[in-house]
Amino acid sequence: TDLHVECLENKNDREYKEMKCFVLKNCHKVLNIETHELEDFKKCVLKALELVDNIYVINLNSSNCDDVFLGEIFDILIKRNHQRHESHKYGPEILDMENIPIKDDGIELICKYFEHKCKDTKWVKIGHFYGYYEMSSSLSAKFIESLEQNPYILKLDIEIPSKYLQHSHQKDKIIKRNEKKYREERRKRRKMTV
Repeated sequence: TDLHVECLENKNDREYKEMKCFVLKNCHKVLNIETHELEDFKKCVLKALELVDNIYVINLNSSNCDDVFLGEIFDILIKRNHQRHESHKYGPEILDMENIPIKDDGIELICKYFEHKCKDTKWVKIGHFYGYYEMSSSLSAKFIESLEQNPYILKLDIEIPSKYLQHSHQKDKIIKRNEKKYREERRKRRKMTV
């Protein structure tokens, strides 16, 4: 469909919110972006993330998003979160970072994002790590500590190395805690509207 056509299907639903999706999956191949054009493309994406009111998903899956670009994206999303009451901007709800070439620095950036408690992000997809990268025990522990600080993540897809089984269990426990809190808050809001 055309992005400029207004969706009238849900116009009478008070809770309906029109949202944008940023799908950069394999964008360098799909859009035939040349290496010399990549920096300009990234600038356009960052500006759009800054300006758009409501974001449903940012899909970076299998894109050539490196640690630097990921950091720039997170900086904008953190800024959006801190200004959400004044700007009325929302999202993203889903952040898909599967199969991107990040290593320790990228994981540190994800930890930073978690620690900033971006309220709208509910589902983070990291999946398997690109290439042969494996998180160290200390970084895996930091990842779990950062997740612990974020009460808003309701679903987290990540392949934590089996040798860090305790971290995997902690992740599941944190997600269950967040889901329970979310359900309780929704129940309270529904009672208030009735």
